[in-house]
Amino acid sequence: MKFTVIALAVIITVGIFVYTLSFARWLIQRKNYRGGIGVFLLGVAAVVVPMYTLFFGGKK
Repeated sequence: MKFTVIALAVIITVGIFVYTLSFARWLIQRKNYRGGIGVFLLGVAAVVVPMYTLFFGGKK
C-alpha cells in the first residue's frame, strides 16, 4: 500500500481520536463519568480497529 494512503489514514484516525478524547474529558469534567468512560472506550476502538485492519487485515 502506498505510504501516502497509510499516512493519510493514520492522520485522520488520530484526529478523530483527539476530538473524541476531548469530548470524553468534557463529559468527565461535568461529572458524567459513565459517559466519559464510554466515549473514551469508543475512541480507543475507533483507533485500534482501523489500524489493525490497515496493517494486518489485508495479508493472506
